[in-house]
Amino acid sequence: MVVYFSQMEKNTGIIAAPETWIGYSICNLLCCCCPLGVVSVIFSVMTESANNGGDYSKASKYSKLAAWFNIAGISLGSFVFFGSIIFVLVKNGMP
Repeated sequence: MVVYFSQMEKNTGIIAAPETWIGYSICNLLCCCCPLGVVSVIFSVMTESANNGGDYSKASKYSKLAAWFNIAGISLGSFVFFGSIIFVLVKNGMP
């Protein structure tokens, strides 16, 4: 079964390599949530490796996992960051 990502690919037969998300993964690793950032970097590297090997079905699967781990890491990191600020403000009394 051939999966097409867009109408152009269906017409031309050219399949675009899936996004690696490596930049977002590194940002997530350094700024948001380190454990989920590590996982997203691993899946990003696996995506790149599968892209280079021409296995676009595995690359697509790894790319989706990297994207989801990035979303989860950014969401969790933001929740902890803003939750901490709210906690400190409530505990110490708002200015």
